[in-house]
Amino acid sequence: MSFIQNAAPPPKPNAAGTLRPVPSALRPLLYMGVPRGVLAWKPRLPSRNWSIFIVTTSSLTYLWWDDRAQCKKLMEGYKDQVRWIAEQKMEPHEWPRKIKVYTAQSPGDEDFNTGVLFFKRYMKPVLAAAGVDWEIRKGRRYGGLAKDLTDAIHSRRRKLAGVEDWSSSPLLAPDGSGRGPVSLTPQQVLERELEGGIVLVGRPALKEWLWALKEGWANDIPIKAVDPNDSLAAELTHDGVFEASTLDGASSKFQQDSTPFHSNELATNSTPSNIASKIGTSLFSRKIPHATGSGSTGQALPALQLVPAQPPLCFVDFTNLIGWRNIPRRMARFFRRRDDVKLGGEAALRLIYGSKESARPFDAPETGAFTSSPPQGGDLDWGLEGERFYPPFFTKIPDDVAKAKESYYKSLFDRLKVSREIASGREMTKQEARDPPPSESDLKVERFEKERDWRNLLRGFDIVRPDAPAVWDPKFQGSIRVFEDVDATSRGQTFATA
Repeated sequence: MSFIQNAAPPPKPNAAGTLRPVPSALRPLLYMGVPRGVLAWKPRLPSRNWSIFIVTTSSLTYLWWDDRAQCKKLMEGYKDQVRWIAEQKMEPHEWPRKIKVYTAQSPGDEDFNTGVLFFKRYMKPVLAAAGVDWEIRKGRRYGGLAKDLTDAIHSRRRKLAGVEDWSSSPLLAPDGSGRGPVSLTPQQVLERELEGGIVLVGRPALKEWLWALKEGWANDIPIKAVDPNDSLAAELTHDGVFEASTLDGASSKFQQDSTPFHSNELATNSTPSNIASKIGTSLFSRKIPHATGSGSTGQALPALQLVPAQPPLCFVDFTNLIGWRNIPRRMARFFRRRDDVKLGGEAALRLIYGSKESARPFDAPETGAFTSSPPQGGDLDWGLEGERFYPPFFTKIPDDVAKAKESYYKSLFDRLKVSREIASGREMTKQEARDPPPSESDLKVERFEKERDWRNLLRGFDIVRPDAPAVWDPKFQGSIRVFEDVDATSRGQTFATA
């Protein structure tokens, strides 16, 4: 009786009242324990919603798979074209060719590694297959690449003038003579740089590199290196913000005299010193002489009449799409990664097969035809089309800085008053005992860091803003060259003697 109760119910009849027949070919499986419902199942077309889902998902999956397959095929093709170069024998005293890669922070993007990732994904595999070495220098903030390159050029000028020692280079012997077993002389270091090349990833990197080139070579520099933090610290120390006599009325005075900073107030070739004077308010209006490094004699190295020859350039027209309005373009780029592979692969081939002898001169307008706003013509317009994709909030940086300064100084004087009251002997409240307020020295350090960051941000913004032109100086003429495309017939002879 219990066996009958626990038995499986008989299969339900179909709409006609009869059981669905099991195909004769599958009937043996019925006696092997396969349920009748499985064997008698009749497939049917999915519903409309399921059909839309399946077709859409399958199509997108195929587009993604096909694009990645083409990317892999293209990358292997580029690497196959240059593998023979890495197989060439080198003499024991020879060094591999080395290029420098410069990337800058993309406007509107907080991630400063975007350009570096593009290089590593789409150019590095081809360069590695050819046995070419590289060095990456990236800007971690707006204007950061320009500042680093300017400092490097100033150091190079001091070394050429004999003020600094060449021994700081890792390729030189400890005594700077280049007599080590695997070391180079200063002349060989310079020659190796010219035999390499420079990769500029994106228009921001181009603008910052040209700005650094002018600030580094075309201006007078002090013989002794000067820390800009010392100059800023001296200026902030003597501007009277922390004086007791200005404590009561300084806040209202700052609010009345502070005006928003606009990008058109700065010249395109602004230096850090006059940028600081532009962003200053009444609190920073006092002229303070710049601090100099210890032992400085006040002398300066004069600007060069002609910029020395630079390694040939290879510009990569990479645009980082940021913002809501660029989401459709980013989605389309996700299914067209092969375009990035072609862009990076062709740029890598120009680097590998190009040389300083085959590079063409930089195409720049004549002095009389030079314009102070884009488009400027020639190679100065590299990547100009990508600037229209910058997010709108990027152009609001000067106004945001002005608001941040006003808000900060509005609260600074209240905090300073509390810290001085506590320092004079006032007993702290329960809240202040739990969370002690900063001392006056802490507030000075905090203010210094904020002012430094604000000024660096505005200086970098002035370099890469969309309406700012690429800096050009007649002294650059003849010193900058550009890699050209090498046709397939001559690729096998370019490095035949490598």
